[in-house]
Amino acid sequence: ANPVPAEQDQPIELNPFLVSSTSDTGYLASNTLAGSRMNTELRNVASVVSVFTPEFMSDLGATTIQDLMDYGLNTQVDLGAGDFNHQGDQNSVADGLGTQKNFRVRGQGSTVSTEYFGQAGPLDTYNLERAELSSGPNAILFGTGASGGLLNMSIKRPHLRRTTLENKLVLGSFNERRFSSDINVPVMKDKVALRMQGLIGKE
Repeated sequence: ANPVPAEQDQPIELNPFLVSSTSDTGYLASNTLAGSRMNTELRNVASVVSVFTPEFMSDLGATTIQDLMDYGLNTQVDLGAGDFNHQGDQNSVADGLGTQKNFRVRGQGSTVSTEYFGQAGPLDTYNLERAELSSGPNAILFGTGASGGLLNMSIKRPHLRRTTLENKLVLGSFNERRFSSDINVPVMKDKVALRMQGLIGKE
């Protein structure tokens, strides 16, 4: 009788249009979509891309996008002075309280997006997987960037294999109090998972 061939594991095909923080090591990011619309190694990208990994955001204690922009290359955050502080400006950043903060890269106006779509509503770091700042004209690659650059936020995605629960309490100066919760539950292994994030805060 002929032996029954053992089942071989099917290769996992990675999405070329998706970048995950699981390949990041500490503060060191390896891949980005900002260079060519596809998952590309940062060393092969000619434009300047600053990647804020989950570990960096956590160690920094960053709770708003403004906190991250303080560490962006050639980036200036406008704190409300001048003629650029007004609601709805395309290069404005909304913090957790809905207050608009503008930022510029090399003096030029910049744009904010979520998963390379237009930003809507206040921005916070509690549900972010990573953030990427693409400086210069290459930011127009996705059709949403300004000449100065594009700050793109990637939101947390469900994990298909493991159940996780993370609760975080932050107490800070000026009566700052924040509590966030992150729950991930696989419903069908390797097929469907549910992930929920919540935030209660006062700054």
